[in-house]
Amino acid sequence: MRRGEYMLNIKIQMFPGRSDELKKELADAITNDVTRILGVKEKSISIVFEDVAQSDWDNVVYSEIINDKEKLYKKPGYGTLAE
Repeated sequence: MRRGEYMLNIKIQMFPGRSDELKKELADAITNDVTRILGVKEKSISIVFEDVAQSDWDNVVYSEIINDKEKLYKKPGYGTLAE
């Protein structure tokens, strides 16, 4: 990888229970869209899935969302950020 090339890491947090096959399918779809829209090479993209228990969602994920609300491009349809 040369300096100056796009590097992207995408982190997806979700409730547990989705299969590895479904996660792979989603990762492939996201990779295809990112390469098409941003014009980057597939090798520049990494995707991480993190299973977060429903009981931990507010403390782990929603608190991150609230802290980064000025960077948010898609607001959740729940909680204080719901429109």
